[in-house]
Amino acid sequence: MQKSTLFRAMFWVLFVVGVLNAIAYKLYLFWTVIWFDMVMHFLGGLFVVLFFFWTLSLFKSKLSYIEKLLLGAVFTILVGLVWEYFELIIGATDLASPEYWGDTGMDIVMDTLGAVLGIVFVHNIEKKNV
Repeated sequence: MQKSTLFRAMFWVLFVVGVLNAIAYKLYLFWTVIWFDMVMHFLGGLFVVLFFFWTLSLFKSKLSYIEKLLLGAVFTILVGLVWEYFELIIGATDLASPEYWGDTGMDIVMDTLGAVLGIVFVHNIEKKNV
């Protein structure tokens, strides 16, 4: 896999997340546009799985594609769960809120969908470079 292609993709996803996050806080988008959080979780999942695969590429991992796929998905879900816990700790969300479980579930789904896109992207890079 080409580390530079993967790193560039990872960089641009992180750049877009940073820009969108700055705009979102300035314009209160997280509180006024209900679907904005979903977009950010999707991009976050995409970034996490790209970071995972980029890190694996540094160590010249000999894992099979299925092993990478499963590990990438599990890693992304774990990071998503840690993020949800972080939101609880800082008070950004509340377990007593009636929307908590639905919102958290959707966040994890969007993280996972972003990871799936990243896995497909990485797979296409690997196919080109075989």
